[in-house]
Amino acid sequence: MSFTEYTNQVLDFIRANQQWAPLIAGALAFGESVVVVSFFVPAVGILFGMGLLIGTQGLEFWPTFAAIVLGASLGNLVSWYVGAVYGDRFKQWKPIRERPNVVEASERFFGQYGFLGIFIGRFFGPLHGTIATVAAIAKMNPLVFHISNWASAAVWAAAILGGGAQGGEQLRRFLG
Repeated sequence: MSFTEYTNQVLDFIRANQQWAPLIAGALAFGESVVVVSFFVPAVGILFGMGLLIGTQGLEFWPTFAAIVLGASLGNLVSWYVGAVYGDRFKQWKPIRERPNVVEASERFFGQYGFLGIFIGRFFGPLHGTIATVAAIAKMNPLVFHISNWASAAVWAAAILGGGAQGGEQLRRFLG
């Protein structure tokens, strides 16, 4: 099954079963935010598509938004704890060994931007879970991490859903 087919099937399910949207959105955001798991969870396209459903099908924004914020924040929290518990040993995990460039990029990114790296890194796909892990290994202040984690999750959720919803609304108006 191609990514497009997978995305369409999930969005078709959500369109027909809108009550499941927050749970699905939260689970996808969680998976997208957990180190290693994020390599295998193609969530952004589906989350953007959910924004389109907000703009065209009346999917409720606030429950979906809250679920994305919660899922993304908890996912990064898991990633943080991986770094806090395993330290540099996590680099020996097979999926990480197979993608050393992801860890190296995360280390450079965090080294350059510090706490802003958590915030900005949220917008760089599989890197954001790894950046949270690297931040814990680097002994980033936990309070600073949590503030940046939750704030970035809210901005990320608003950008993904809002972009899709705005595009969906414009499409709905154009098509009449």
